[in-house]
Amino acid sequence: MAGGWLRVVQKVFMAIFSLTHAINSLGNGVVLPKDPYIYIGNILTLMCNLTTYEPGDYDSQNLFFSRRNDEIIASTYITIESTRSIVLRYPIRSSEDGGNYLCKLNRRNNRPEIIGNQFVVVEYEPQPVTDVNCRVYNWQNMTCTWDLGVKYVHPDTIDVSLIWTIDSTQSVCPHPTKTSCSWWEVDEENSFMSDLPYYMGVIVTNKRTGIRYPESVPGQSVDTNRIVEPTPVQDLAAEKNTTCIMLSWKHRKIRRDKVYKLDFKSEHDMYWQKEAFPNEYSALLSEKPVPSRSKVVSLNAVLDENGCEEIREVEKDCRKCRLLKSRTSQQIMAPLPKQRTEKTLRAFAYTSVDYGGPFLTKEEFQSTVLTPNHFLHGQLGEFAPEEAEDIVYDHKKRWHRVQEIVNHFWKRWFKEILPAIGSRKKWFQEKDNLSVGDDVLIVDPDQPRGCWRLGRVGDTYPEVNGRVRVASVRVGESINERPITPLCPIEKCA
Repeated sequence: MAGGWLRVVQKVFMAIFSLTHAINSLGNGVVLPKDPYIYIGNILTLMCNLTTYEPGDYDSQNLFFSRRNDEIIASTYITIESTRSIVLRYPIRSSEDGGNYLCKLNRRNNRPEIIGNQFVVVEYEPQPVTDVNCRVYNWQNMTCTWDLGVKYVHPDTIDVSLIWTIDSTQSVCPHPTKTSCSWWEVDEENSFMSDLPYYMGVIVTNKRTGIRYPESVPGQSVDTNRIVEPTPVQDLAAEKNTTCIMLSWKHRKIRRDKVYKLDFKSEHDMYWQKEAFPNEYSALLSEKPVPSRSKVVSLNAVLDENGCEEIREVEKDCRKCRLLKSRTSQQIMAPLPKQRTEKTLRAFAYTSVDYGGPFLTKEEFQSTVLTPNHFLHGQLGEFAPEEAEDIVYDHKKRWHRVQEIVNHFWKRWFKEILPAIGSRKKWFQEKDNLSVGDDVLIVDPDQPRGCWRLGRVGDTYPEVNGRVRVASVRVGESINERPITPLCPIEKCA
């Protein structure tokens, strides 16, 4: 009741306020244009002109604009046109910029006089509708809905109409709203006709300005056979024996092509849960806590809507769970070094041998000490004459032969060996990098799993490509650099 009286008082006050403005503005000046209506996003233009005062009394330097709650508009939006008139050019950015705009005269007694006013109505320009969706109910009625795309300030000035046709004659929506249109099965000449394609378009028009969007009727085809929502089946019955279940039902539209989908759920899961956890199931069913000696007491066990027990493991806040389920860090396999892929002058310019020796071999008449040179050349005995003069050969032919052997070796190397070396059998997916402040578990093969030490990443050493393979870990007072493979992330630093 009090709210109703308050609204009445506000309306009376606004009427008196507007009448006072009109009386004060009579004979003193004028504000044009009259009753401005402007779209949001455009510029409001108002002109204020003095008509009564003598030129020596006041001029345009004493004029200014204000709007609701006596908010004075900045002078940057005001232009002096002459000695007796000013022009306001104010950007309308939202619906809050509408309302009463007043032109005032700053008199010498410091009491501003209202020269004139105009009530500015703002509105959004008509926009295309979005999310058009049509549905046919059981081959009888069709309803199309859409979204206006914008919340208009004055919906009563916005007209939304749907134009449709199934032949060359256009018709308006038989049962319209601003966001929907419906066709009924029995509706004289507008009755819904299934199996026929409908062509339609939605037009939004501002009734005050006459502007509409779009200017011409848009075309959108609706295949009514693809948007049908059948009614539920009727007379559902089931017959079962020891081996099978037979279901039967009826539908109102018996001559329409339909596809039936059968959803079923087995009760065996609920049965075995009751058998495995009878006490827990009974406690949860009676809304009592799970027994303290139960194996699932540390889990959040609840009953779903069908009575089946559902175990939810809350591991996010369980530190012990994270420790027991932690895994070592991995990183994508690094690319091969350049010396493994670029052609060099010599076949074995860069090589390594897993060799420990020397080894002594025993033969019938002599003993030979094996050196890395024997393994590289794959033979025993002398590899070169002690003196070059002992063997006569052509240096040019010898050089060509050596180059031929080297080229043959590298051709086979790039074709047979290099692809096998470059293939990635694992670590071929991107992994998250360790970050400074992450808590990690340090894998120690000499200690049981439950006794591994806990550390914190102090610094990381990313490669050129940004991947981290080495990090410094602080354990107590000591800091050591470690590869990421024996580090198990426990908790990421926020």
